Amino acid sequence: MHKELTSIQPQLISWQRGHPDSYILNVDGSAQTNSGMEGFGGLIRDFGGQFIYGFHGNIGYSNILHTEILALMHEIQICWNEGLRHIIYYTDSMHTIHLVQHVDVFTHHYGNEITIIRKYMAKN
Repeated sequence: MHKELTSIQPQLISWQRGHPDSYILNVDGSAQTNSGMEGFGGLIRDFGGQFIYGFHGNIGYSNILHTEILALMHEIQICWNEGLRHIIYYTDSMHTIHLVQHVDVFTHHYGNEITIIRKYMAKN
């Protein structure tokens, strides 16, 4: 049975202000099938929107999930190294969020990266 999607509405997405002691992380990954151009990038802003730090990386041949996980991992490491502790993370990858928050990743293909993310999140 074919079901037509009629309830999809465009949604305006914009930057959201954090708390005065917080930093906002925006990250994204990009993957083009078999192009070798897979990469990621992101930026960190303070609660008022002031640019703090940006980064990018190329990982060669991979997939979109891997790029999204690496983006989060790199940005959390940057925040920790820069002394930024109260962070709010924005991504368009619900799969990445679900893996980091809920899944037993002991045998997951990207389990090492997800474990690193979790260790940073568990620190004070």
